[in-house]
Parts: sequence; C-alpha cells; structure tokens
Amino acid sequence: MSNDAYNKFSSMVNALPISSRVNKQSPVHVLLKADGNNGLKEDSIVLTESGWNLNKFQLDEKLGNIDMLTQKKIAECMMIQFPMIKRALLLHPDMCVFS
Repeated sequence: MSNDAYNKFSSMVNALPISSRVNKQSPVHVLLKADGNNGLKEDSIVLTESGWNLNKFQLDEKLGNIDMLTQKKIAECMMIQFPMIKRALLLHPDMCVFS
C-alpha cells in the first residue's frame, strides 16, 4: 500500500492483510478473485481496516500484482474506513493518483 519512493528508501513497507475467509466480508473489504496475475491460489479479501507496517526483511517474495481497478476499490474502501483521507483529497485533489 505504500508508495514506490517510500519503499525504495525505507526499511519498512505499509501493507494490507489478505484473508481467504471470504464469507466474512464488510463494506471495507475488497474481494480478490484468484488468478495468475495476483498469485492467489484461492479467492481472498483485502482487509483495508487493518494496515500493517512491516520490516522489508519480513517479506519473502513478491507473489503477484493487483490491477489498477482493484487498487482503486481498495483506496475507496480505505476512504470509508479512514474518512480523513477523503477530506484530504477533497482539499488537495492533485494528491489523487487514480484520477
């Protein structure tokens, strides 16, 4: 979830957990269908309410990519969970990378 510049210069990354328990969805969860691009073996959900700050050394390997439409859905869910993000974007629309 963190930007490339932060990821390049920091020993930490911001990430969102993913769960295969798709039966426990909420308005701030985003469904990820398993496919060859995202590297998932089964359908899963992104838990946007539970961001983590991880040391890069805790990560083993990159599993896959999430398409831009799904990234936009994740950002929208984060604005529901964290309304201050939406307020900041309303005040500074140039900060939005999805427009």
